[in-house]
Amino acid sequence: MDTTVTGTGAADPPYSFSFPKFDPTLGLLMEVGIASVVSLKIDFTIENPLPTSQNVRMRFIRADEISSAALLSPLDNTAYSPGPSSWHGPYSLLPSDGVSGSGFDFRAVSNIHVLSNDTIINERLFNTADYLGPGAVSFDYSPSLSPLPSVTSINFNGSAQDQIKFIVTYTYCNNSALAADVTTFTAVKKEKGVANVRWSTDNERNDRKYELQKSLDGLTFTSVLFYPAVADLNGGGKYQYNYKAEANELSKLVFRIKQTEKDGLIKYSQIRVVDLSEINDKPGIRLYPNPAKGTFTVEFYKLTRSDWQLDILSSSGQVLSRTLASNSLLAKMNTDGRLASGVYFVRAINMKTKEQFVERLLVKK
Repeated sequence: MDTTVTGTGAADPPYSFSFPKFDPTLGLLMEVGIASVVSLKIDFTIENPLPTSQNVRMRFIRADEISSAALLSPLDNTAYSPGPSSWHGPYSLLPSDGVSGSGFDFRAVSNIHVLSNDTIINERLFNTADYLGPGAVSFDYSPSLSPLPSVTSINFNGSAQDQIKFIVTYTYCNNSALAADVTTFTAVKKEKGVANVRWSTDNERNDRKYELQKSLDGLTFTSVLFYPAVADLNGGGKYQYNYKAEANELSKLVFRIKQTEKDGLIKYSQIRVVDLSEINDKPGIRLYPNPAKGTFTVEFYKLTRSDWQLDILSSSGQVLSRTLASNSLLAKMNTDGRLASGVYFVRAINMKTKEQFVERLLVKK
């Protein structure tokens, strides 16, 4: 199921999408896929208001957020154009001539492609209860676009066009393929790169076989190892395995149990997901708490103590508030109760090196 909208790079209020829920009489809903494919281009002008020349470079941030009562937390993604540490330009601007919209202090740039049919959100959800039954499931889709010039003293104007294709996919298993005798099945992260998988059964029979299987995408499974069934004195079975992830598996890993009976009948358990990904450890700024309702902290993570200019930006790049922090590794900022619920950006500028760091901020009332 999919739908497509065309817009101007941002949406306030958000786009609203509704899709039919899954009919549980068809089988067991194993997972829900949610994806968005986006194309976005921007035209802009820049003009130098200063009496001295400036070389200006441009970067753009596109943020997309999908929220719904059917989601445990919003799905979001931030994309940079041309990249988080790259720039469009430089554009050389002479001193201001006092005439707006023309002259050598003015530059018009067209057809900057921020995204070109890119899949920017692609999530598989395994908590499926809210997607079952009659009726529809609804989503709010909030896109925003923010320009980030390399200098703060510049006059910027821009217009954007985007196209968003929003896709919801249901993956289910025919009822005849469900394993009735696997009573518990868990998979949790035990330590770095290791998942502990456990399952137990009732009505165990020693002529049954189990196969632990893994998958990166929840669709294609490969074998991890085989277990012969062993019944205990109470007629049940208990099994566990510590799986050590390979180098390409340090992300979300999916497990299931394949159960084979003596007569060759095959059944499958429900799937379990373990997130083995590592926290982003690159230098930059981190915001706590995020979402924020009032005061929040900016941490200059793995950055040298310095003097900082901190700005809260709207989705269109407007500076809404500014804070200065001297010789700091931490700073406090406040939404002041003035900011409506929505997506904003916090920009930190190192006043000594002129390095810039940007982090997305979600404000909730």
